[in-house]
Amino acid sequence: MTPNNEVMRFLLVGGSVFFIDMTLFIALYQWEGLTVFQARLIAFLVATMLTWLGNRCFTFRHRSQLNKGPQFTIALVVSCFAAGVNLGVFYLLGLFLPANIIFAASSLAIGVLAGLVVNWCGSTWVTYRHIKE
Repeated sequence: MTPNNEVMRFLLVGGSVFFIDMTLFIALYQWEGLTVFQARLIAFLVATMLTWLGNRCFTFRHRSQLNKGPQFTIALVVSCFAAGVNLGVFYLLGLFLPANIIFAASSLAIGVLAGLVVNWCGSTWVTYRHIKE
């Protein structure tokens, strides 16, 4: 498998799970009455599990795999780190840019991109690093 195929598969899994993540977050917050934090935490955990499963079975299926438990734990740590980078970039840009919707949306997009890069690197070199020879 070429690296470009892995990237496309990674983006496909991530994009699909993002839709599920957003839908679940809105449903839990709007219709179930959970707090924003509760809804986000549950949606994040579900999204992390689905992303791990999608990447394990689709994106990196050609690589040898760790046992499911340890690999999911690693994927969760990588996801949390990537989420921290995402939110950190968003927050730092918000400190320096004017407070309006254009800059807020730009900060969000740049934060998501930074988190995506961290997630890709963590997935490629940590979570799914065991390549079949």
